[in-house]
Amino acid sequence: GGGARLMSMMQRSGHEASRTLASSASDLTAEERTEAIGKLTSQGPFSWEEVEGRDAICKAFDFQDFSQAFSFMTRTALLAE
Repeated sequence: GGGARLMSMMQRSGHEASRTLASSASDLTAEERTEAIGKLTSQGPFSWEEVEGRDAICKAFDFQDFSQAFSFMTRTALLAE
């Protein structure tokens, strides 16, 4: 059968709830952001891509099946907690 694909997108948000959750984080300067994006987008097949027209980055993860994709998503969510 076919595999499963999970799209992950990180977007900078001005939403108050996002700011509350990330209250210990601070915005990057333009120079820091450019450097960080450069590192994330230059990792060959493991790289993130900038989303055109948005302040966001995106990466696709391919898995053999839904179970493998859901397991990855759950582990990632627990780490982010």
